[in-house]
Amino acid sequence: MGVNVKIPTGSGKIMDKIAIIADDLTGASDTGVQFAKKGLKTSVIFDIDNLYEDSKDTDIIVIDTDSRAISPFEAYQKVKETSQKLKNIGYTQIYKKIDSTLRGNLGIEIDAIMDVFDFDFAVIAPAFPQMGRTTVEGKHFLYGKPIDQTEISKDPKSPVKESNILSLLSYQTKRKSGLITINTIRSGENDIKSKIVELLKKNVQLIVVDSETDDDLEIILDYLTTTNYRILWVGSAGLANLLANKISFFSSTIISDENLVFTENPILVVSGSISKITRQQISLLIAQPNIIGIEMNPLKILNEEENKEEIDRCYDEIIKALKRNKDVAFFVDSSPEIVQKTKEVGELLKISSEEVSHRIVDALGYISNRVINEVQLGCVILTGGDTAKAVCKYLGARGIKLIKELETGIPIGKLIGFRNLLTITKAGAFGTEETFINIIRFLKGEN
Repeated sequence: MGVNVKIPTGSGKIMDKIAIIADDLTGASDTGVQFAKKGLKTSVIFDIDNLYEDSKDTDIIVIDTDSRAISPFEAYQKVKETSQKLKNIGYTQIYKKIDSTLRGNLGIEIDAIMDVFDFDFAVIAPAFPQMGRTTVEGKHFLYGKPIDQTEISKDPKSPVKESNILSLLSYQTKRKSGLITINTIRSGENDIKSKIVELLKKNVQLIVVDSETDDDLEIILDYLTTTNYRILWVGSAGLANLLANKISFFSSTIISDENLVFTENPILVVSGSISKITRQQISLLIAQPNIIGIEMNPLKILNEEENKEEIDRCYDEIIKALKRNKDVAFFVDSSPEIVQKTKEVGELLKISSEEVSHRIVDALGYISNRVINEVQLGCVILTGGDTAKAVCKYLGARGIKLIKELETGIPIGKLIGFRNLLTITKAGAFGTEETFINIIRFLKGEN
């Protein structure tokens, strides 16, 4: 028997399936695991060709549309097609996962879902206070700095140049948006109710909510989940975690830590992220005994004459280390100087920044695939959504069955369609400096 999931929206309806639509793989996983850790069978799937079959043995299905860095038109088409397929097989409860730093085609993807499903309005709450993402007076912050004044504004594929969420949405959606501020939220249920009625009278369909703490999000959820409104919930893993707490369920097959077995086999970390946090994590990791760091030079990957030699060098060095039972961190040189030189080379070659990123990530995926097919690994740790997707694509995996959360927003699962390989995905900007060290210790049974 599976799980009966009740979404307490006041409608009295009981849904036994929930769908999450995410725009990249690490986001899909870090949001899906919020439900998995509550005991719900949760799987991330990579395409919708076999959606009905893939969703049969799950309580929560998470679909990665891989649409964060594509054109708005393509993103709309992808998300609308996904929404329509979900509706056709009976889904009515949708959670739209968006980036907690506002990257991607937020407004257009919300439009695509609302054009298919009959929601009264969307509640948009990208905040993830546990990870330093907060929203105050409609402005979004990363550890206290407006998001457009952080490294996110320089993201090579999805730079964020606007920290005001309503302003950002105005460029991306045909729907009218409004705001519920922290003052209104903290004033209590009656003020929240009045504000929502006011916004709906003004034909607002996208309601952005401030949140400085989990308590702010909790207050909104406590009220709205007792109403009869049909709501499209839009947020990051922060909102998903609290929403999962509101779901009542029972199950005869609770997922537990028993699915995990400590490993003596080597572990491979693959990172294509240029995040400062990931650079710090990698630097600390490769300073540890029994960890070999192998750095790929992106400039050589972009150079036709040096490409094959660089790929072969990385592959040979990784294989050599793993066969000595060493754990390996395989990463791209993402120092600011190299990132700038890579950008300049892309301009000389007359290729877009998206294509530059694609070639680098594709090389990571290609090399990792060759390695993983040759060596019996204990686990693969994938950092950065594009990197994770590239590796999984090369391996021919169909998805990830999520098991548990190792650290906030960092899940572990098993690859669907490839040996049930233990796989950890991590967004580039998630975790502490010691995250990789702690994860490897856990996998080795040392914690």
